[in-house]
Amino acid sequence: MLYVPGCPHHPAAAAELRKILRSEGIAAPIREIAVVDAATAQELRFPGSPSIRIDGRDIESGCSAPAASGLACRMYPDSDGRGIPPIEMIREAVRQARQKDQA
Repeated sequence: MLYVPGCPHHPAAAAELRKILRSEGIAAPIREIAVVDAATAQELRFPGSPSIRIDGRDIESGCSAPAASGLACRMYPDSDGRGIPPIEMIREAVRQARQKDQA
């Protein structure tokens, strides 16, 4: 998980991710990376805070390599303005990664 320190959505997104991993029976660690400057944001191709990547892929399909990076909030489609990814988006990304690992 990539985030900007002080991001108000980071704790809720991390909690949702932990809850989904538990519900899916996955005991994988969550690595949280603070993106503190523009150079780091550019290097990580950071699309905004919070961002969840599983096996290096962003959970939002089509967002693995954003054109612009920066220290900003991230808005997700269908998030009801909460600033965290929808639960089903996280769950689907976790399930796809599991299927890929089992193949």
